[in-house]
Amino acid sequence: MGTLNLSTDTYDCEVTESKASDAAGSQLLGHMRWANQVLVDKLSTLPDAALQTHANYDEWTVARIAHHLVGVSNRLEARLKEQPMPAEIDVPVAASDFIAMAQCCLASDTAIIEIAGQADRLVTFDLFGNQQTQLRSVLIAQAVHHAQEHRVQIAGVLASHGHNIINLDELSLWFYNKVLK
Repeated sequence: MGTLNLSTDTYDCEVTESKASDAAGSQLLGHMRWANQVLVDKLSTLPDAALQTHANYDEWTVARIAHHLVGVSNRLEARLKEQPMPAEIDVPVAASDFIAMAQCCLASDTAIIEIAGQADRLVTFDLFGNQQTQLRSVLIAQAVHHAQEHRVQIAGVLASHGHNIINLDELSLWFYNKVLK
C-alpha cells in the first residue's frame, strides 16, 4: 500500500505489507460483490419502464448505468489479467435481462477478488486505445469506487422518479457487516 506525502502531495507506489489494509481490502471487495448483486437483483424486480428513467442532466438510463457498472467490472478483470477486452454485453431492455447481468457481474467481481489476493504488480493494458501501466491495486480500488458511484447514481435516479426500492443504508458496508457477518 502506498503512502501519501502531505508535504509534496505525491503518491509513493512502494508496496508494503499491512494486516489492516488486507482486512480493509477484503471488506471493501466483499461488500462490492454483495452490494452489486443486491442492486442487480432489485433492478430485476422493477417495471421495465423504470429502467428507462434518467436524471434531468444526463441521458443515461438506469439500464445503461447498470450495463456500464457490469461492463466496467468485466473490463477491469481483463485489465488485471492483461487479457483482451471481453465482448460487450447487451444493454438490458427488460427487468428479466438483469438475471444474466447478475451472473456476469458475480463472475467478474469474484475474479477481481481472487486477483486481489495476489501480489501487487504493474499491469499494462489498453484504455480507450492508449497503452496504460498501473499497479493492480489501483485497478482494484477503481473497481470498488466505480461500483459504489454507480449504485448511488442508480438509487438517486430511481428515487427521483418515485421508485424507492433501493435503500442505500441497506447497501452500506455497515449493513453488510451487521446483517451478513
